[in-house]
Amino acid sequence: MTKRLYIETVGCQMNVLDSEMVVASLRKKGYELTDNAAQADAILFNTCSVREHAEEKIYSALGKLRQVKRAHPEKIIGVIGCMAERDGADMIRRYPQIDLLCGPGELDKVPLLIDNAVKYGGDEPINVYARRDGMDVLVSVIDHGKGIPAEDLDRIFEKFYRRGKPDGRSPGTGLGLSIAR
Repeated sequence: MTKRLYIETVGCQMNVLDSEMVVASLRKKGYELTDNAAQADAILFNTCSVREHAEEKIYSALGKLRQVKRAHPEKIIGVIGCMAERDGADMIRRYPQIDLLCGPGELDKVPLLIDNAVKYGGDEPINVYARRDGMDVLVSVIDHGKGIPAEDLDRIFEKFYRRGKPDGRSPGTGLGLSIAR
């Protein structure tokens, strides 16, 4: 059975290109694009944190999806892009219907995050905390739900770590955020 994807892109022009890349990667996983969120198996919002109107639009859309998620818990709802990276923890608290968050530097992980949300999703969140300690990035994962196997966590964070070392990003660069519930 074909899976359907709805993606709404708001904000800067770069988000349009990012959305096209996400759609291409999900097509390889068997998704087809739909322009009707009600028909979608996965609903993604590619966001911008620079333009206030874009943020308001996404928060409004997420609020409307609360009832949809209750009626159809199998639907995957995700926020990707700058807003997800900047406001991620707050968004999960305010909108528990969100299944995944992914910052702009981690968009190649969206198919994996959707797979994990389908496999391991539930009512309990997975909290991911990351902070820099000198040249190292320290990541803590607190799973309040069914549990994500270690090999899947390794795949989620493989870009950050190679044999226990940071991936070579220069100090001071932003850390991408990838969370799946």
